[in-house]
Amino acid sequence: MLGDDSAGNLSPLADDLPPELRKLAEFLRGHFYMIRTSVRAYALRNNWDPGAVSRFLKGERIPPQPFVDTLLADAGPQRSPDEVEQEQAQGLDLRLKALQVRNTRAARSEQIAQDLANAEQEINLLKAKERALAKALLEADTKHQSLYEKYQLMQEEIQNGPQRRAIPPALGQLADERDRAGKEIIRLKAELELERATRIAAEQRRDMLQAELDRTDAELVRAGGAALAINSYNSQRQLLVVMRGRKTRWGGVISLIAVPVVIFGAPLYLGLIYHTLTSGQDVLKVMTAFSLFVPVWFALAIMKVEQPEGDGNAKRIFWLIVLTAAIFFIAALV
Repeated sequence: MLGDDSAGNLSPLADDLPPELRKLAEFLRGHFYMIRTSVRAYALRNNWDPGAVSRFLKGERIPPQPFVDTLLADAGPQRSPDEVEQEQAQGLDLRLKALQVRNTRAARSEQIAQDLANAEQEINLLKAKERALAKALLEADTKHQSLYEKYQLMQEEIQNGPQRRAIPPALGQLADERDRAGKEIIRLKAELELERATRIAAEQRRDMLQAELDRTDAELVRAGGAALAINSYNSQRQLLVVMRGRKTRWGGVISLIAVPVVIFGAPLYLGLIYHTLTSGQDVLKVMTAFSLFVPVWFALAIMKVEQPEGDGNAKRIFWLIVLTAAIFFIAALV
C-alpha cells in the first residue's frame, strides 16, 4: 500500500522500477495530485479497489485505459478540448510502452484495439458524409428535373403561340440554370462514388484489424493471459471478447456450454445423488460432498486464466463456494 493515505502524500517509487513504468506512474501521480483527495476516497468514489489504485500509482500494475481516462477527466475539468486530447494521447502512449515491458502480446492487442476504434470512427464519419452527399444529389436531381420541365413548358408556349416569337432572355437563363444543375449532379455523383470507395476500403481495413485482434487475443489467452476487453471503445463488445477467449482457451464452441454445465451442473448432480443415498451409506455421502471440490477447482482455474491479476479474489472465491454449496444442499433436500 501507499505510505500514507492522506491527500497527495504518496510513497516514493521503487528504485528498480523500469523506466517505462516509472514514466507512467509519474504521469498518473501528477494528475492524481490535482484531485487533492486520498487514494482510498478516490478509489471508493469511482468503484475501484483501493489496493489496485495504490499499485497503479506505485507502478506495480498497469491500469486499464478506463482508469487513466477517468483520472485525466477528474484532474482538470476546466481544461480546453485540445489539452484533454493531448493528455489522453500521452496517457495512451505511456500505457502502451509500459505494457510492452510487461506483456508484448497485451500491448499489441491494445494497439490493434486502438487502431480498430480509430477505423470505426473514420467509417462513421465517411458514412455521415456519404449520407450528406446522397441527400445533396437527390436535391440537385429534383432541382434539375424541375428546371428541365419549366424549360420544356416555356419552349412549347413559345412554339405554339399565336405567332412565332424570338427566344426570350428568360428561356436562356432557364437553360443556363438547367445546365448548371446537370453539372452539379455529375460532380456530386463523382464525389459520392469516391466517398463510397473510401468507405469500403476503410471497412476492409477495419475487418483486417478485427481479424488480427482476434488472432492476438487467441495467442494471449493460450499464453495464460486474458483477452483484451475494449472498455473505452465499445462496451457491447466486452462479452464477445470474453466468449472468444473462453472458446480459444477451453476447447472450442462446445466449451461455451460445457464450462457452465460443469461449474453449476455438477453441484446439482452431486446433490441429487446425495439425496438418494440412505443413512447406511455414510461413506458415499462423505465422498459425494467432497466431490464438490472438483467444480470449485475448475471454476477457480478459469478465473485464474481470465483474470490472472484480478483484485478481490478472496471475495470471489467466497461467493463461489457459497453458491456451489447452496446448489448442492438445495438439490440434496429436494
